[in-house]
Amino acid sequence: MQTYYKGTDVLVDAVNLLPAEYSEKIETRIVGGVGESYLQELKGKDSNSLIHWKSYFLPNDELYEEINNSDVLVLPYREISQSGVLLLSIYFEKNIICSDLPSFVETIHGDLDNSLDHDFFFKNNDPSSLCELLMRYIDSNINNEKIQYRIKYLKNLYSWENAAKATISIYRK
Repeated sequence: MQTYYKGTDVLVDAVNLLPAEYSEKIETRIVGGVGESYLQELKGKDSNSLIHWKSYFLPNDELYEEINNSDVLVLPYREISQSGVLLLSIYFEKNIICSDLPSFVETIHGDLDNSLDHDFFFKNNDPSSLCELLMRYIDSNINNEKIQYRIKYLKNLYSWENAAKATISIYRK
């Protein structure tokens, strides 16, 4: 479900801030159920009709197809305590842009340094910050090799196998 706390409007605003030479180079898709009044508000912000909408609850196979067909997943959440969507994004090994919420930062850092923060995070609730990061992605001005290395590392770190090992270790103690 698209809701205010998930920051969908932040993404809509950021996409609409893109200069024409950038917005012509991307396709933005927002998928997931959304209440009719919020959908109309979001579409009202999309003054140039730059966004493709699937504003209904997607079955898993359709959701996974959307993810597989994406180059970058944007998680513009305003608030979150833990994130299944972030772990799902990591599982599919897609580049991820997300707001700099502590939960996202902690999950992506893992036990690594923060040298890639500028390629993963934008300032929470700030469409201009997200717009700038989107332009860097469009310009290929990010370290894609290191991002993919980090994502694959995190996929392994947060795998079911490693979770099982940690659980068994706790029980043994």
